[in-house]
Amino acid sequence: MAIVRVAHRPNLSPERAMYAFNRNFHREYKIYKSGVLMRDFVVKKNAWTGVGVKLKQEDNGTSFVFTAMMPSIILNILFGGVIAFLFLRPSWRAMERDVGAFIESAADFK
Repeated sequence: MAIVRVAHRPNLSPERAMYAFNRNFHREYKIYKSGVLMRDFVVKKNAWTGVGVKLKQEDNGTSFVFTAMMPSIILNILFGGVIAFLFLRPSWRAMERDVGAFIESAADFK
């Protein structure tokens, strides 16, 4: 899990953040609303590799909390766990770096 704090943007909604992600990543990744309670949307590379993103609004700041994950629920049930973690962690880390770098540099979040 990673947390990136950005400029305090109380009017920034998860939908607007998702739109900014889609503008930047639409050629490489699929961005869609998450069905999981703890994430607002998912940045998906493939069924094995993705990042769940949560926009967190607090009184004194705005931040993004994101975690690498296996976007496919079926694959997660069948192959999730330590073995999947060991084999998929390098691609998950690379995606976390892409997402973190985008959040830190995007004009929408400054």
